[in-house]
Amino acid sequence: MNNYRKSAFTRIVCMMIVQAASMAHEASIRRIDGYVQLYAIARKSEVEHIIVGKETREYNGGYVTDGVYFVVSADGSSPISKHRFAESVDFDTDQDTSFVPFTVDAIDNDNYIVAGSKGIVAKMDSHGAWSLLHRPCEEDIVCIDFRSHLVGVACSGKNHVYVTFDGGMSWQGHLISELTSINEVKFVSDEILLIQLNSGTLVTYNVRTGDKELNTGVGGIASSQSRIAYHDRTCLLVGSMRKATNIGHQADVVLRRSTDWGSTWQTLLDGFYESTAFGLLVVYLNDRGIGLALGVGRAGFYSMDSGATWTNFILPDNIPTSFVPSDVTPLGDNSFRIIDNGQPMIVDIHLSVPMSTETNYINTSSYDSHDIRCKDHPMRNLVCDYTGRLTHESVLQQSCDNNQLWCPMELMRRACCGWPVICR
Repeated sequence: MNNYRKSAFTRIVCMMIVQAASMAHEASIRRIDGYVQLYAIARKSEVEHIIVGKETREYNGGYVTDGVYFVVSADGSSPISKHRFAESVDFDTDQDTSFVPFTVDAIDNDNYIVAGSKGIVAKMDSHGAWSLLHRPCEEDIVCIDFRSHLVGVACSGKNHVYVTFDGGMSWQGHLISELTSINEVKFVSDEILLIQLNSGTLVTYNVRTGDKELNTGVGGIASSQSRIAYHDRTCLLVGSMRKATNIGHQADVVLRRSTDWGSTWQTLLDGFYESTAFGLLVVYLNDRGIGLALGVGRAGFYSMDSGATWTNFILPDNIPTSFVPSDVTPLGDNSFRIIDNGQPMIVDIHLSVPMSTETNYINTSSYDSHDIRCKDHPMRNLVCDYTGRLTHESVLQQSCDNNQLWCPMELMRRACCGWPVICR
């Protein structure tokens, strides 16, 4: 259990009780040779990931820096392939061949968007071919997020957001802050962005109207490494808060959660935890409601209930204590892939936690007609996902032998399916 919440790691969702047990987690490591820094990772499909970064190598008695990307199979069955952008992209000028990518996003399970130095933005199609998009600016692009193959944003290191509605053929620039730069950006709807500034301030921005508003409900996170995760109305924001102590300063863990697209926030973690002296650096929430937040070394937190509660844990011993995660992407239901910036390596973590160890109780009287469509039969249609929202109608096996109702096998991938449901 984490030492912030003294109560058991429980949460009731749709009258469900989920308890996390203490188990051995697993991790595998693959190191990348050379003087390489890994900046970002994205998943285009169930079978492939791309990692972007830079490599410093000897050349004609000196050293040169190349922008590189690595294609990695999800199951680790294929060798890691390394590619140089200078050899893969038809740049406009020779000076652009020194392009270094800082960020990558996967859109439509079909294309990668990469951006970085000199405002360069490039797209890889489903066949692995690269093409240059229109350059939104001459400044370095530090973060991007694409809502679709047409709508996306690119953020410069000098506090501007550039919005495209035509897949990068043209961009509209907007100044977000005159005092501080942008650290992270995330779409939470087709029009609304959450923008995290290096000052710790969170800004809500409408890409259609250009309206921006200081998000005062989140509070400050004094960290240039703060990160945002988002899935299905739920936002997670992690970072650190530097505090003075009687022996100097420490960076306390900060984790905040919103379930209304970032309008209001709840602080779930705020304090010093074992082996988390530098706060939290990365966070991810997958489509099963399983969350992972990691700091320097082997410290981490995981959540099994869409970020409502968190458990402090230590990564396996084969992970070095000098581990510095720079980005994370999902591998499977309980698995994540993390990259290390300082010592180039890819770490796959499997959380050995059960989806459920208790019976999930559903009381139909707890929900209105918008949540449960069981007018024909009081024991129909009781399928919920990890947020407690119902997902299916009239697809359950209609037997309540021994007071239990089960989902058919073809729906086992849905969050609650396969768990026993008590009919009342």
